[in-house]
Amino acid sequence: MKFDVFLSFRGIDTRRTFVSHLLLALFKKQFKTFRQEEEMPWNQPASTQVLEAIENSKIAIVVISKNYTASVSCLDELAKIVECEEKQSLVMIPVLHEVDPSDVLEQAQNLDGDINNNWETVERWRKALASMIKTYQQLYSHWEDGDSSEDGDTDAFIIFRVMLHVSKRLKPPEKMAQTMYYCHWMIPEKTGFLTKGIMLVRDVFRKIAGRIMYAEKLISVVNPSTPARSPAYVQKDKYVTGNELSQLAPSIDFDSLVGMDRQMKAVDALLLNMDSEEDGLGEMGICGEERVGKTTLARCVYQKVSPQFQDHYYFEYQTAHSFGSTCLLEKIARAGLSAKVAVRPGEELERFDELVNANLGHRKVLLIVDIHLYDTGQLENIRNIARRFGPGSRLIYVTQSNRVLLKCGVKHLYKVETLRYDEALQLFSQFAFKQEHVPREYFRLSIRAVLITGRIPLTLKVFGSFLRGKTVSEWESELCRLEASQDNCVAKIVHRCFMVTTYEFLKPLSSHDRQALRRIRK
Repeated sequence: MKFDVFLSFRGIDTRRTFVSHLLLALFKKQFKTFRQEEEMPWNQPASTQVLEAIENSKIAIVVISKNYTASVSCLDELAKIVECEEKQSLVMIPVLHEVDPSDVLEQAQNLDGDINNNWETVERWRKALASMIKTYQQLYSHWEDGDSSEDGDTDAFIIFRVMLHVSKRLKPPEKMAQTMYYCHWMIPEKTGFLTKGIMLVRDVFRKIAGRIMYAEKLISVVNPSTPARSPAYVQKDKYVTGNELSQLAPSIDFDSLVGMDRQMKAVDALLLNMDSEEDGLGEMGICGEERVGKTTLARCVYQKVSPQFQDHYYFEYQTAHSFGSTCLLEKIARAGLSAKVAVRPGEELERFDELVNANLGHRKVLLIVDIHLYDTGQLENIRNIARRFGPGSRLIYVTQSNRVLLKCGVKHLYKVETLRYDEALQLFSQFAFKQEHVPREYFRLSIRAVLITGRIPLTLKVFGSFLRGKTVSEWESELCRLEASQDNCVAKIVHRCFMVTTYEFLKPLSSHDRQALRRIRK
């Protein structure tokens, strides 16, 4: 397989710092990069696969760090890179990370031969290090001539210069670029309006395909600070990507939600316990019966704790069949990029894996996945993705049953409880009477209504909204009809409410509640 760039580095020194930023810059420019996934033992030589990758690369970036020369694998890579450079089959770009050329030359002289490394091999390593330093000094002197900035030794500046050098080597020849420009713009001028129309249609289809590929959605941006009837209230529609959508998760005033303060205190205690116990990836499960309020609680948690993390994502899957580990990995990978990155067919999983490792491998991330987990393999797929995140990251599962969570060893679990009777009565009153307390003449009827709903938040809202404005006799008739039904509380209430000719009772419900109702009806 051919590569644009081969990256040689010592993982224990730079994998989570300098190299992670460099990899992200390379991926954003769509340069196909080879780098060692796992840290090799210090005395293990470079594999045949690695040496072949060097031969099949156009550029080799060598990041020399404090412990680079202590690795036999790194020294073998460098020797092979220098050999290919002498054959002019690739270009070497050396980078010295927190070491000086004199330190590297001193380390080269201190290399010793032993049972595994004969003197011939050691001499080959020394020559490779000396050649690398010579190339570095030539390249560095050229950079100094071009920029005398005080920030010349920062990681950001070095990566910027490296990317300029790589882009210069890998970009198409100038004449070819001019020809492409001429073909794209000049031919339509010479071939008339028909070709212009074809080009216009082609561009439209490209935009549509791009929006499908990058999972963009059309939204209306609302400015709540202006009057509702003002022209500035609703701005122009625009397409946004996954990361922006995760930031646009519905804002919830959880202090005003009935019973939510009690649930949030319990979840906060679990999260605090996780912070004191686990520095790596912390896992937590939010579980409970269907439509008991798991998603609402998870959104409240997301809204409250997400500012504590460098990156945060909330993904909700309506059915287990709509989930795929590659799909989730792709969403996270694309969400972390400000620029769009094309992916070649057949390389999706590898590409997305590289993007997540480079972009989030050193960052504190919050990931909440709302899905019905039905087997351990599904959970392990999500867990393997989250393990790519940096220290202090948190993964929260939102699911109906705790069986899979317990089987996979998730220690921190919170079971969402149904509302207490006083809380259920308060929520019902908000939708039935638009006030906190039930009027005296409707109190006994409201108690019966709460018992019918099973204290499930969605049914309390739907039934309360349905009964709003009805007389006492109408309430009595509806309650008697539902109490005589043998169906479960959710099904019978939803079925009865949708038997009416008008759906005015749906207006007070949120969009999330309406979606839940549609799923129940199906």
